[in-house]
Amino acid sequence: MIISLHDSNLSRVCYIDNSLPDAMHYSDDSWNRYLQEATSTFDFKIYKTGSKYESFLNEKNYVSFSYGNSQYLFSIMRTEEDESSIKIYAENLNLELLNETKQPIDITTSNNLVWYLNVNYLIEGSGITIGINEVSDQTRKIKLESEQTGLARLISIANNFGAEIEFVTFLNPDGTLKSLVANFYKKYDGVNYQGVGRDRQDVILEYGRNIENITRTVDKTDIFNTIVPVGKDGVGIESIEQTEYDDKGNVEFYTKAGNRAIYAPISKQLYRAQLANDKDGWIQRYHTLDGTSDVRTLYTLGLNELRKHAYPAVTYDVKGFFDLNIGDTVRVFDNGFSPILLLKARVAQQTISFSNPSQNKTTFGNIQALENRLSKDITSRLAQLVEEATPYRFEIVSDNGMTFKNSTGSTTLTARVYKGSNIDEVSVDSFEWLIDGVKFGGTSKSQLVSASQVTGTEVVRYNAKIGDTVIGGLEVTIQDISDGTSPINLVIESSNGYQFKNNIINTTFTAILYQNNKEIDSDGTKFAYIWSKTNSDGTVDTAWNLAHQTSQKSITITNSDVWQRATFDCTAEPLN
Repeated sequence: MIISLHDSNLSRVCYIDNSLPDAMHYSDDSWNRYLQEATSTFDFKIYKTGSKYESFLNEKNYVSFSYGNSQYLFSIMRTEEDESSIKIYAENLNLELLNETKQPIDITTSNNLVWYLNVNYLIEGSGITIGINEVSDQTRKIKLESEQTGLARLISIANNFGAEIEFVTFLNPDGTLKSLVANFYKKYDGVNYQGVGRDRQDVILEYGRNIENITRTVDKTDIFNTIVPVGKDGVGIESIEQTEYDDKGNVEFYTKAGNRAIYAPISKQLYRAQLANDKDGWIQRYHTLDGTSDVRTLYTLGLNELRKHAYPAVTYDVKGFFDLNIGDTVRVFDNGFSPILLLKARVAQQTISFSNPSQNKTTFGNIQALENRLSKDITSRLAQLVEEATPYRFEIVSDNGMTFKNSTGSTTLTARVYKGSNIDEVSVDSFEWLIDGVKFGGTSKSQLVSASQVTGTEVVRYNAKIGDTVIGGLEVTIQDISDGTSPINLVIESSNGYQFKNNIINTTFTAILYQNNKEIDSDGTKFAYIWSKTNSDGTVDTAWNLAHQTSQKSITITNSDVWQRATFDCTAEPLN
């Protein structure tokens, strides 16, 4: 991972890069991301070497890096320095949100989210703009009684609207801040709304394969199934009539006009108030919210509280690290339970260390048991889910090499498709063959390429299809050379292999050039080496390519560079 160091004006000063011998190197790094607080922290240590840039490692300045397809900018909040090192503590929001306080406000009218942000000066003049706003059609009357920091006030307002916050940073090419965007999503409910993050149905976490252990704890100590939200001056929700359904269409929560309570009928059926079959059976709680007299706000906050307590508190400790983003939802299963345990789990907190991936950790929240939602043949269904999440693997073999001489000869290329680590080929419906992007030949797995089709150097690619869907493909370079010119072949060697387990990836790729079966440019001074990356879905990783556009004969690849699968290529060009 390459870290940019910025001065107080956000101009990039230098790169902190462990792969470059003359750059500052970092260690003991820990990037902690938090869903509920909508922010992240980044701590790392620099060992002193006398670099002229070490003086910029102070509380006036900033650091940033790119991860996945996103950029992250951190304000250095605190430093600790001794004779040998400097420890940096940074946070991913501006100082105004983190440190400036907002005074109590008594609101007497019902207003929308943007109004509250503006009246609290959380948007205007802060450098923050609003991106996605999924609660733009809602209004609330909120009393903000206590003094709060800007961030705490922002989260409080979002909670009153039943929303989650995501901050997205955009930087200019020179490292200065282009914009800080705040997105507001309807709060995750496990059924209709995802909130921050994505529903990653492509990710299956399985005990014994990519997770170490699952521990389940069930506790119904604090359960109730009726709540009466009471606002300022005794205001209630009797003017509201609303029903909430579960994903099977059953009534899960409801309130009737003229009634001050919200009810959870499914909870009542499962967890009765008394042993005897009495006529009531409801377990009721009052929920006092003196900070608001807005009935819609009362209903939203009351319903959120009832959701937390209508069913037993089921907690799961899932050990392991997974390359996901905050808020992402995944499926987890463990056949060590009876019936087989299938969960839907959401990333609530994450710790990432770029220099020491063994310290990586993911904490899941909003965990929901799904075992009752599957068909009777649960084992085969789980196997199907795992199969669907396993990536394809593509190869090309040739019966006569990839080089022609004096425009004569031919070679037959054969496409091979596999699933995961399986050694048996996958049956696909058809293949599409292209030379420099132009289709040729038929749709079979083998195609004849003649020297007459190649001028100098051409790229031949195949796309494998199941039905009309392209599931992926692979490309090779074919050359035609004349007498007296020996081709230069580039081979990428990996210091630690090409396949990795348990999301622990740490290897060095080195581009080696051969001509006449001898290595050339061993010191990397005669050619420029340009690296590129293609994601598992076949798209070009533009951010990664820009970050690695500087010529390097060797590059280090870690888990931050690869999610599931990626293809890395290198092109060598003569410097003279």
